[in-house]
Amino acid sequence: MEIFVVNTTTKKIEGATNRAKIGNTLTHVNASSKMQKIVLDHKKCKCISRKHGNYLVAVTMEESVNSSSNIVAILIVGIYLTLASCLLVLMLSRVLKEKYEKEKYMYTSNTDELTKCFNRRAYDSDMEKLDLNTKWAYISLDLNGKKKRMTRLDTVLGMNLFVRLVTV
Repeated sequence: MEIFVVNTTTKKIEGATNRAKIGNTLTHVNASSKMQKIVLDHKKCKCISRKHGNYLVAVTMEESVNSSSNIVAILIVGIYLTLASCLLVLMLSRVLKEKYEKEKYMYTSNTDELTKCFNRRAYDSDMEKLDLNTKWAYISLDLNGKKKRMTRLDTVLGMNLFVRLVTV
C-alpha cells in the first residue's frame, strides 16, 4: 500500500510513502471516491483518491494475484481443514473407544457374569485400596456350596433362585 500527494496542476508527486517516487509524475489518477484500477510501475493497482484544493491524495494497493487464484487457494485451504478435522475426529473416537473398552474389561473382570456381583478379583483390588489406619468391618458370605445344591434341583430353577438370593 502506498500513499501519494500529487499537485493537480503539475501532476508531480510532492509527497509519498516511498521517497523515491517524489518528483515523478502521476497521470493516470483522477479525483474519484470510487475504486480505480491503474498500472503503477508496471504493477496492477487499485486506487482511491480525493482532491483537496490543488492537491490530490491517492492511496494505492497492489493486486498481487487475480481472483481465480484466490478461489483456488481458498478451496485448497478448505479441503485441508476438512481433512484435518476429520482426522482429529477419527483419533478422538479411537481414544474414546479404547477408554470404553478398558472400562468394560475392568467391569467384566471384577464381576460375576451370572449374578453381576463383585468377584474375588474385585475383593483383592478393594483390599489393596483399604486404609488400615481407619476402623472398618468385613462381612463375607460364601455361596459356593449353595450354588451347587441349587443347580442340582433344576438347572433353570436353581440358577434363578441363586441369582435372586444374591441380588437381594
